[in-house]
Amino acid sequence: MVHAPVRHGEPAMQHEAGGVLGEQIDGKSALEQIGKHAIDLIVTDINMPELDGLGLLAALKVMGNATPVIVVTAYGSDESAVAALNQGAIDYLVRPLCLDRVESVVRKALARQ
Repeated sequence: MVHAPVRHGEPAMQHEAGGVLGEQIDGKSALEQIGKHAIDLIVTDINMPELDGLGLLAALKVMGNATPVIVVTAYGSDESAVAALNQGAIDYLVRPLCLDRVESVVRKALARQ
């Protein structure tokens, strides 16, 4: 079963995950839930209120949380991709999402556990 805090529900991610997905409106709320629950996979947007996706990645690193993180954005750039990967994201996806790519990334992320 996959639990993944997500800013906005991603139908492609939900299809591939085949499990229960939690959704949080911002990075701060997501971080609180991550601290309370065993989570197999985190999918986060870069642009979120309170705490953005890069801030969430940094906080997870400080916490020593090794849950795989996939970053999704509609506003992809080389700089944000490099920043996300340097902060520990397993992958970086730009919307619109391709279902085949999502399936591959989710499988890769879950196989690392």
